[in-house]
Amino acid sequence: MMDSLELFNQNNNQEKKLENISNPQEQPSFDISNLKKELEEIRKNLEKDLIFVNKLIEVFEKGCFAQILTLKKQKSKQISEINSRISFLTKIPDIVQKISSQSEGKCKEIAKRYPKLLEEKCKSENIPMDKTSRYPKYTFCDNFITLEVNDKNFTAKLSTYGGKLLQSPISFDIPIVAEKLKEEIDKIFNRSNFDPKKFLKNIFISYKKIIKDKKGKLGDAVPIKDVIKEITKQLNKPQKEYRIHEFIIDFSKLQKENVIFSKGKAAYKLTVDQTRDTKEGILLHGYETLGYIGLIRFNKTNKELKHD
Repeated sequence: MMDSLELFNQNNNQEKKLENISNPQEQPSFDISNLKKELEEIRKNLEKDLIFVNKLIEVFEKGCFAQILTLKKQKSKQISEINSRISFLTKIPDIVQKISSQSEGKCKEIAKRYPKLLEEKCKSENIPMDKTSRYPKYTFCDNFITLEVNDKNFTAKLSTYGGKLLQSPISFDIPIVAEKLKEEIDKIFNRSNFDPKKFLKNIFISYKKIIKDKKGKLGDAVPIKDVIKEITKQLNKPQKEYRIHEFIIDFSKLQKENVIFSKGKAAYKLTVDQTRDTKEGILLHGYETLGYIGLIRFNKTNKELKHD
C-alpha cells in the first residue's frame, strides 16, 4: 500500500505550485481522488479487522482458547496488514494539517480576487446583485438582501431588512455563497401562492386575536412584530417556513393592493404607524421612505377604497 504522505511529497515543487496557483478556484494539485480511494479501501479493511477482533473476543469468552490460536494462524496475513493500516492512521493529523494549510493559502488568494469572482458568478447564475454593491458588503434585490464578507476568517453573513437570514455565518466560498443567495432569493421573492386578500384576512384575524388577548378594542394599535408571530401560528408552520423576511415582502406587496378587509357588510381599513425603534419596526421593500413601521390598526370604514 502506498504511503499516503507520498501524495503530498511526490516532488519538491509540490507546495510551490500551490503557493503560485493562478486560479484560486482550481482544485489542489495533489491527487485527492487517489487519497479518497485509499481511505475507502482502509475503511473497508478496518471493518473486517473489527469483525475479526470481535470474533476473537467471543471465542475467548466461550473458553475456546485453542480455536483462538487457529484463527490467528488463519488470519496471519490480515493481522500483519493491520499494522500498516494503523501506521496510516497515525499520519492522518499530518494529512489534515497539510490540506488545511494549503486551503488557507487558497482562501487568501480568493480574498484578493473576491469582488471579481463574485461578480462573475452572480452574472453567470443570474443573481441580481445591485450596482451600488461594494466589497466587503454586497446588496441584492434592490438592497433587500445584504451579503457581508469577512476576509479575515473567510466567512460570510446574509441578512435582510428583517435581520439575519442565517443563524450562523457560512464559508465565503463563491459556490456556497451563490447557492445560498439563489436559495434565499427564491424562498423570499418567488413564492407563487401569494394571495393579497387572504394575506389581509390573516392580518385582520391576527390583529383581532391580539386585541382580544390584551382586552383592547377595534382601532387600538398593536405591534407589527406581534402580528407576525400570530400569523405564523395561524399558518401552523414552523417559523423557518414563514419568517419575517417573507412577511416584509408580502406586506410590501399589500401596499399596492386594496387595504380594506370586508367581512359581511362591514369593512375595515388597515393603517400603519411609524416608529423610531428600528428593533421593533420593519422597513418595507420599495417603500423605504415611509420609515420603520412599528404598529398597525384596523378601523371600521363605510366604503371600500381602491388604489389606482
